[in-house]
Amino acid sequence: MEAKVINGLRAPGTALGGASPPTSPGLLSEVLTLLLLLLHPLLWGLALQLHSALTGSYIPGTHSVAFVTCLNEHIARDIARAIMDRRLAACVSILPKSSSIHPFEIPEIISLPIDQGNPAYLQWMEENVPRR
Repeated sequence: MEAKVINGLRAPGTALGGASPPTSPGLLSEVLTLLLLLLHPLLWGLALQLHSALTGSYIPGTHSVAFVTCLNEHIARDIARAIMDRRLAACVSILPKSSSIHPFEIPEIISLPIDQGNPAYLQWMEENVPRR
């Protein structure tokens, strides 16, 4: 029986000469390293959440600020009301009478992560917008 090698690792269940695959510390180390690299963002996020829970500090990027252009104030109010009814935002500010240099066919809808802010406001936002 021939061993199958994929990206330098022997495929599970295959061995040279039909014998059981040997347990190799090198192979185990490679697999664990690969798993840690794949899970790194998840582990980092969990570590930040644990730190935040223990210290009460804000995790940068947990919340964001969104900007949406609307054709008129009536549409802006309808969108704001729908957002607040669904508790997708802690608050909505409508900036009337803004104008654009260019006419637009596609509305601007962007979201920017909040890295820093007034700690009391960030805590209030955390309490009023459920995690999704």
